[in-house]
Amino acid sequence: MNWKTMTMTIAMTMSVLMVSACGSNVYAPLQSQDPSDQAARYLEEGKPQKAIDLLEKALADDAGNSSYLSMLALSYAQRAGVAPIDFVENMGSAQSSATSGTNSITALFSVTPPATSSAISDVDYAITLMGQLPTGALNDAEKLKLSIFQTASTVLKIKILDTDGDGAISITEMLNLTDATAESIVLGLINAASLLSGGGSSASSGGDAAASQISAMVSGIDGQTGSSSRDKLAGYLQN
Repeated sequence: MNWKTMTMTIAMTMSVLMVSACGSNVYAPLQSQDPSDQAARYLEEGKPQKAIDLLEKALADDAGNSSYLSMLALSYAQRAGVAPIDFVENMGSAQSSATSGTNSITALFSVTPPATSSAISDVDYAITLMGQLPTGALNDAEKLKLSIFQTASTVLKIKILDTDGDGAISITEMLNLTDATAESIVLGLINAASLLSGGGSSASSGGDAAASQISAMVSGIDGQTGSSSRDKLAGYLQN
């Protein structure tokens, strides 16, 4: 037996003796750590991809776990640059500082990340994941989170049209908005408003303000002339 083999044998023997002496595996606490807790730490450290990898692996073994699904949705949103609580807190300030003539949607351009296809995809997938939660798991906090994801998706899908970056959507830029995208935007806002129809104060200090602002967007779009969601949305964005 050479020295390397001997060293490995001694190390393995010591490990067995330690486990036997303690009556349990000394590494068990690390192995049994809840994936949601570890994912939360990754998000606090600004490492959403690590959280995503961990939670997707956990869901492969425990499909439908509400805690994992909710945290995974949050991880995808954070990877896109959308943090629900920060978004809620910034909504009011963005609206109050908006210039006259700026609608409620374009006023939120400043509180959303750069509008890229990958960011939109991540936020939309976060919405899909939240949709897999059982109805009983949608408490006020989860409803607020889902509502914010839907609102952020709306803003990003409109913001990506702002190709000149002036914070407004011109008639020319509106030509890139398809009927299908307009329909999904309006439906997303309606769902977001519906989730917070009872207010959101129990989930966040800015929840009620967010509920009011989202409802105002829906009302503003619905009040426009036109026979389609695209016509109504275009009218709202031009105001």
